[in-house]
Order: sequence, then C-alpha cells, then structure tokens
Amino acid sequence: MKNILLTLLICLTSSFANSQDLNCKDFHIGKFEMDSEYGKIVITRSETSQVEYCKEMNYKASFDIVWKDDCTYELSNEKIQIGDKIDTNNDIKVKSKIYKIEENVFFLRVSSNIDELVIDCKIKKVN
Repeated sequence: MKNILLTLLICLTSSFANSQDLNCKDFHIGKFEMDSEYGKIVITRSETSQVEYCKEMNYKASFDIVWKDDCTYELSNEKIQIGDKIDTNNDIKVKSKIYKIEENVFFLRVSSNIDELVIDCKIKKVN
C-alpha cells in the first residue's frame, strides 16, 4: 500500500512540475496545427515570421510576427502565396494572446484591427 501511495505521489508531483515548466516562450518558434471548420491549418513560426497553410482551402499566407510580450504577439504584412482569399487587406493587424497552456497545447485569443470579432483557438505544437 505504501508503494502505491508513493508511486501516486511521485506521478502527481512530476505531472505538476512538468506543467509548471511550460511557458509562452515555448510556443514562440516551431510547427503547430489547428483544427478549424475549414480543415487543418499548419502553422510554421520563426523568430520573425509565421506561415499558415490549409490544404483543404488551398490557402497559404505569410505574416511578419512581433512579440509584444512573452504571451502576446501581432501579425502584420499578410502576403498571400497561393489560393484565393476574400477581402485580403494588407493593412490588417492580428493581435493574439496566449491565455492558457496544457502540455503541448496552447489556447489563444485572437482579434484584429478590421473587425470587432474575437476568436478563441486551440493550437497544438507538433515539434
């Protein structure tokens, strides 16, 4: 019985410690996936740019990215690379804030300068 309790305590402690190690900076650079009503969106992010690709929509776009703080970034200078996009606006600025992290998933609140709509997204880091 002692061994079971000790094992359970160790598992809970290591699980808590691992979740505490994650922070917004872990999601600044890498490859990510997001499921949407239009299909899977693959996001590749470097220090200065973000590329989004959705095969189902035949859509690929790149943006400049500027981190305002560890958990908030802004996308701008949209460049459509393939496919069609309705109402493309090169002056668009998309503000995104990471508000929750669970393992390799982060939750994002997104708004823009062209609409009052605010969208919450769930994005998974794949590498």
